[in-house]
Amino acid sequence: MVSDSPKRDFSGIDPETGERWSPRKVVEILGLRAVNDEGEIRAICSRVVEENPKQVAVYRAGKQQVIGFFTKAVMDATRNGAHPEITTQVLRELLAQ
Repeated sequence: MVSDSPKRDFSGIDPETGERWSPRKVVEILGLRAVNDEGEIRAICSRVVEENPKQVAVYRAGKQQVIGFFTKAVMDATRNGAHPEITTQVLRELLAQ
């Protein structure tokens, strides 16, 4: 598989400064930031719910397993960084309205 994205240097040395990357910089570069802030997760969940009215209707009609669709959308939006329990709790609240 050929990728169009430029190769990343994972040597731990910033190619621009020649200095070692901080752990925070490594997390940023690799997209590994954990999202534990309920407000941030709520905003993402709200957007996902707003953008998917058909799935909201299916959920509200009693097909509770559709919550997996919403959870996946939130995880995709946060590059799997959203705290799963907080995400599920917030989604259930929003979908119950």
